[in-house]
Amino acid sequence: MGTRENIESDEGFRALRERYPLHSRLLLAFFGYADKALDAISTRGDVRSAQECVSAMGELFSWLKNVSPPLIYKELSGTWAMLVKAGVPIEQAGNILQRSAKGRGRPVTNRLPVLQAVEQKMLNPKLSWMRLAIMFCQCGEKHTPQCRERIRHQAMELEKMLARLGV
Repeated sequence: MGTRENIESDEGFRALRERYPLHSRLLLAFFGYADKALDAISTRGDVRSAQECVSAMGELFSWLKNVSPPLIYKELSGTWAMLVKAGVPIEQAGNILQRSAKGRGRPVTNRLPVLQAVEQKMLNPKLSWMRLAIMFCQCGEKHTPQCRERIRHQAMELEKMLARLGV
């Protein structure tokens, strides 16, 4: 049974999924890619496919890192152990998984509020983007239509990423 299946079968995760459906989808996708990376490396010896999966994990992690890092790090260490057990050299397993936890480029600071806003919109479709901006914008000032547009555009960025990664 893969990491994703272990998490999905967990009773606590089912409760989390009801309350945080988008966070849950991202977590499941993250561990689904971890399972695919493990399969690519241990079954087929396909380092390129494993690295593509790890790249997707890194992108998903950038949205999740302020949400549930202990769960991610715990599962990453388990994935690392499985890679080593499957015969992948320790250095290679470490390099593959290190890429998933390491962000590249400019730090992204607004992803958690956007993720929370989109999740609230999923749970409560009647909420307006302005209302969501008031709830989640972190500008520290009186929220304006620019706040609304920033959240809305970043939500569209999130949706594009989800579609691209098949989440």
